[in-house]
Formats: sequence, structure tokens, C-alpha cells
Amino acid sequence: MINYPIIQKGECTNKFATDNILPNFYMEDFSILGLRVDNCSQAEKVLSGEGFSIDRQNNALTITFEKAAKLENVIKLLNKHGVECEIADIADGMYQG
Repeated sequence: MINYPIIQKGECTNKFATDNILPNFYMEDFSILGLRVDNCSQAEKVLSGEGFSIDRQNNALTITFEKAAKLENVIKLLNKHGVECEIADIADGMYQG
């Protein structure tokens, strides 16, 4: 199973930086691959309506599916429904101090 966080464009990414995700020691090359959308609530509605597994915890969305190849289908589906979507490093700007 593959999990991709879904984040609103311009939103703070720190809500995905939990102890379960971040390693004990990391440098600038650490990343979390996710989807950046222009409308999170619409993306959730579209994906849930199409039968994708969406998890909402602590006001954060994550989509889960079996094969990474489905990612292209997810992006096309969202674009078809007017949701701008891009694959992005959502850990951008995180720093271990």
C-alpha cells in the first residue's frame, strides 16, 4: 500500500511531520512525496466519490492505493473535475535543528 499526503497549495506542511514519518536524523535531502491541490475539500469529495481510500487525521488528508501507477490516474481524475493537482515534495523547508 502506498500513502500520499494531500496538501492545499500554500498550506503549512508541518502537520505531516510526525514522529512516525520523520527519521531520527535527516539532512536536506529528506522529502515526503505528496499531492498539492488548489482545493482540498473538492479533492476529497472527488476521490471519495470514486472509491479511493481517503484518511483524515488531525485535519490532514492522505490517499492510499495499492500501486504507484495509480497516481497518474488520480491526477487525471482531479484535473477532470477542475482540481489543479501536482506531485510535490511536501517536506519542503523542513529542518532538523
